[in-house]
Amino acid sequence: MSQPFLHVTIPGYFDREVAYVLHVLLKQNLGISNYILERKAVTNYIFKGPNGSLEINNAFFKGEESNLFVASNLPQNRVDFSWPGLQDRFTSLFGNDEIKWADQTYYCGPDLIASTFFLLTQWESHIKEKDALGRYNYNGSSLQRWELYRRPLINEYVFLLQHVLFSIGISANTGQYEASFSCDIDSVQKFKSVRNLAGALYHSGLNSSKWKKEVQAYKRSKSNANEDPYFSFDYMLGALKRRNIRSVFYFMTGKTNVKHDHLDYRLEEPRMQLLLKELKQQNIHIGLHPSFETAYTQGTMASEKSILEKAIGDEVSMVRQHYLRYRADDTWKMYDDLGFKMDSSVQFTEGLGFAASSCTPYSLYSISERRMTEVVEWPLILMKKKDYVKDVEKIYSSYAEIIDIAKKHHGRFQVLFHNSDVETETERELFEATLNHLSKA
Repeated sequence: MSQPFLHVTIPGYFDREVAYVLHVLLKQNLGISNYILERKAVTNYIFKGPNGSLEINNAFFKGEESNLFVASNLPQNRVDFSWPGLQDRFTSLFGNDEIKWADQTYYCGPDLIASTFFLLTQWESHIKEKDALGRYNYNGSSLQRWELYRRPLINEYVFLLQHVLFSIGISANTGQYEASFSCDIDSVQKFKSVRNLAGALYHSGLNSSKWKKEVQAYKRSKSNANEDPYFSFDYMLGALKRRNIRSVFYFMTGKTNVKHDHLDYRLEEPRMQLLLKELKQQNIHIGLHPSFETAYTQGTMASEKSILEKAIGDEVSMVRQHYLRYRADDTWKMYDDLGFKMDSSVQFTEGLGFAASSCTPYSLYSISERRMTEVVEWPLILMKKKDYVKDVEKIYSSYAEIIDIAKKHHGRFQVLFHNSDVETETERELFEATLNHLSKA
């Protein structure tokens, strides 16, 4: 028996933006392809199934105003609400908290459509103050203001929609949990010179045993570059292979900023060629980690992509920006033009939460061109930071909490460790514990 069609009626204004949101919510998250989208002279969004209907309040996409994405239209209030039959509490950034239902007819005052568009497109980032490196800043963002960084709001909406649509005769499937490990390879040498040794000794404090270990590691790396603590790939690949975790390794091929690009390898080197061969044998994806200035420079990114493709003898379709430095809309259009199919850069520097309020993949949207791109964002929800892990149990607990939230919503996401993040015993303990948690269904 075929699935009945869902009829969705939307107002005539900003239909491209609304159609994009429906594509993400219905098709990409709920697996619903059998829906008919119609523009009519209505005020709100109306979803009709064989057994009833759902009306969602349109509080944002109204009228023919040429540009809605301005500071005066930023969310003013956090709209918390509950839904009959569900224990969870939900939050929208637009609309009101009015909920009505009778005879299989539901009314939702929170504007879930506008809230979803706002969160996925990050149009707020063009208005809010940037950090020192020109990135969208968590401090001052709506997610920070309303304490929503640790909640995948869009996946909560998906859960709510699945429940309501089932009530009106439409079945949906949210997909299966799938975690992915990723590694950004900024540098493969800790000890480029004796100056690096001096820095390592400084960070070791007044601990003679740690000093001795650092000196020994320095000597080993100078006699054999593969013994450098940052050339940790044998260890990482072994740990990943034992757990059969889907993985992506992002390589740099260019250097556009002396201060921020620490590239110290060339993919033509024999040891890097051996590494690339091993990744292919383990069916690990290879992506581009563009240099610092490429976020705004398409020609440079194209050149770096070409270098990586030549080195691996294959097309490169995955990308993650160095320093997570991107510009919403502009950088995404560049990806589209250059043939990238998947990005995983959307994250705050805090590195632990849902920067676009999603733990499942979604298409990126260009506000300036009013179109959905061919690039899918693979959410990055956890980034290990170089803190030498002073309290493994505490940090692992915070990692596990985020992963468990994503698991609850059948998340399909990435976590990030650099090859330099498994240097010490405590760092490796955290790495192993995190992989174990990821690999549990």
